[in-house]
Amino acid sequence: MAIEVTSRQLTRGLLMTFLSIAALALATATSWWPQEAAGGGGASTVQVQTDDGQTACGELAESSTGTMRVQTDAHLVTVSLDTIASIAPVSSC
Repeated sequence: MAIEVTSRQLTRGLLMTFLSIAALALATATSWWPQEAAGGGGASTVQVQTDDGQTACGELAESSTGTMRVQTDAHLVTVSLDTIASIAPVSSC
């Protein structure tokens, strides 16, 4: 009789442990997902300055390894990461 009760308690304990792990994994996965800023949009507007003093202001664009691309009003600017002196988020250009 005591063995049956202990066996049920152990089974319940294991079940609760696995349910807790699953709930923790679900909570972690849903809180990790990036959220849009209050203003919406989703694009990041930045001002980039290079070592030689040139600046570009605009939205980040997809780039290849070792570079950063900024879509300005006039054109797409590609900057080598080695030459970047500063990057600052801005609300507008």
